[in-house]
Amino acid sequence: MIRGFGKTSILDIKEIEEGLKIALPKDYTEFLLENNGGVIDNDIVCFKVKGIDEPIALDVLYGINLKSGLNIKEWYNEFEEDLLEEMIIIGHALGSGLILLINQEDWKGIYFWDNTLDFESSSEEDCLYKISDSFSEFIDQLQLDF
Repeated sequence: MIRGFGKTSILDIKEIEEGLKIALPKDYTEFLLENNGGVIDNDIVCFKVKGIDEPIALDVLYGINLKSGLNIKEWYNEFEEDLLEEMIIIGHALGSGLILLINQEDWKGIYFWDNTLDFESSSEEDCLYKISDSFSEFIDQLQLDF
């Protein structure tokens, strides 16, 4: 389902954690070590979020030290002013919308950010939707076109 970009090292992960001031959860760290992000291979793979009445197709999960457009750090730098502490962009939906990992005490989990307000239910004040409590749960709930 997800074709990884390769592997990364624990040293690279620690550098990202220090540079972006976030402690990455164990399940996401393991995903980066084994896959370093990835793209959906030959299928449409979707997830659902409460508050949006249609499935959302996953396009890419970003990695570390990859070419332009696929780097966690690059996306963080582009949206840094919009992100809170312990929050990073880890992927992109097909079309528009970003996948966030938040590791704040009261906000832990994976979220969908409709930053372009494509969905009717989104507004400037309310465009962040929780997908799952953990990265593993997010991956487990992905389904081929609903």
